[in-house]
Amino acid sequence: MPTPENPTVSILIPARNEAENLKRTLPSVLRQGALEVLVLGDLSEDETAQVAQEIGQGYPGFRLLLGKPPPQGWVGKNWACWQLAQEARGEILVFTDADVFWEEGALGGLISALEGKDVVSALTRQEGDTAGMLVFLMNGLFSFLPHPALEALRFANGQVLAFRRDAYWYK
Repeated sequence: MPTPENPTVSILIPARNEAENLKRTLPSVLRQGALEVLVLGDLSEDETAQVAQEIGQGYPGFRLLLGKPPPQGWVGKNWACWQLAQEARGEILVFTDADVFWEEGALGGLISALEGKDVVSALTRQEGDTAGMLVFLMNGLFSFLPHPALEALRFANGQVLAFRRDAYWYK
């Protein structure tokens, strides 16, 4: 089983206009011990690519990718994630939003949760903006449901998704 001590994990960050968030979050992602951390500067209008390059410089496995305009039928984050997945080398692909702060050891916990599964998502702790409070309330409501009811819901949080490589590329 892959762990941060035996890294076969690619952490993939689609980043459009995320310069300020990356200053706060990218260092914690880089310390998780993954095989690689890929950031896609997704046609940003701010300094996202420069900030990512400055922070990631010197970390083994860090790569900055520059996004391409999407072909017809592709949009936004889906296209960015697709580009990242094509470049990733890990057995496990972890997609995370640029505004997610990773606590020490979080990757190990996510990998443990993936054991025996093809995909798993994590609910992140939210900070005080309106969207964050909505997700916080939703998470609070879910915490009162019995485990079988949660299993039956089969929902995922797009802020953090981990896939076994074969499951992601399933055809």
